[in-house]
This record gives sequence, structure tokens and C-alpha cells, in this order.
Amino acid sequence: MVSNTPRKRDTQNFLLLCWQRSVRKRRNCDRIPLPGFYSEYVGPSLGESMRGLVICVCTVLLACCGFSAQSTSSAKPPQAEQSTGADSALQKMFEAKIKTEWEALKNKDKKAYGDLLADDYQGVEVDARGERNKIQSINEVPNLNVYNYNLWGFKLTPLGPDAAFVVYEVTIQFPPKSVMRYSRIYVTELWVKRGGQWQELHYQETNVK
Repeated sequence: MVSNTPRKRDTQNFLLLCWQRSVRKRRNCDRIPLPGFYSEYVGPSLGESMRGLVICVCTVLLACCGFSAQSTSSAKPPQAEQSTGADSALQKMFEAKIKTEWEALKNKDKKAYGDLLADDYQGVEVDARGERNKIQSINEVPNLNVYNYNLWGFKLTPLGPDAAFVVYEVTIQFPPKSVMRYSRIYVTELWVKRGGQWQELHYQETNVK
């Protein structure tokens, strides 16, 4: 194998000569710094210039990266905004339905109450009488003594596009001459969407003291 060391050395010397001529013309200096095998020609002028250029480039890159990261973190994905808006609208819709439910119980309106219930509805109240189906629950409406009520602590958990779990508390006020004037109840309800309509499938009461 023929060694190419002399040819490589000639090429390096040629490059060195071209570099020196170019820089002398621009900087009017005798010797300039070069990397690698030209370390014996190192001088301060070009080293300072290159160092300044490197610092400038690094500063610009860091500034661009910081701006990009800030823009990414501050921007909220459109999908997240749409999801939040949809959940808010769904919650308001269920709040309105539950308000309608309790208004029907207060006004002893069997039809308005029955329209909210699914055909296979089951309800469990705090009177320890077990489950009631839709017909039984509707027939009890005229015998209720809901004088007034206060709803609060509403929470909605969507269970998919056609189901939702709702929890809230209600303080029921009974007529003035009743033995018990108030009752605080924790309520859980399961709603399903059938035929484009939301209906109450299950109702559960728990006494709260």
C-alpha cells in the first residue's frame, strides 16, 4: 500500500497559505489562528472573532428555543377547550333536569315527573321501603310533603356519550306543622340517553346529618 502522507501534507500547506493570504488582506495581520494541525499559528484576532460569533449564535438559538417552549405551554389545545365547553353545557342541562324533577315533586305533578324517568327506572329512598319502579314512584307523588327544597353540591361524571352519573345534596323543607321540618339527603342518579332523550334510570337517597 502506498502512503499518502506527503500528498496530505502538501494539501495542508496549500490550504494554510490560502487562508493566511485571505486573512492578511482582510485583517492586515501576520499570523492567524487555525484549528487542528495549525495550532502553531494561533493568534488572538481570529480566535476572538470566532468566539464572539459562537456566543452570538448560541444566544440566538437559546432565545428561539425559549420562545418556542413558552408559546407551546401557553397555547391551549382546541380539543381541550371544546371538551371543557361540552362538559359545561352538559352539566347545565342536568342541573336544569334535576331542578325540573324537584319542582314536579314539590307541585305534585305526576306527568312532569314521569316524563323524566326511564321505563325500567328503579329508585331507593330513605324510608327503608326498598326499590320502587317507575309506576310506583309516579303513584307516590301526590302523597309527598315537599314544601320547599334547596339543591347544592352538584357534580357530574360523564360515562360516555349516552350515560352520566350525577351526585348532589338536597335539603328538603316539610310543611310548617310537620313533626320533622327538614331533611338533608345525599342523592346519586344515573341517567341514560335513549332515542335522543336523557332519562333517569336509577335514583338513590342517603341520609346526611
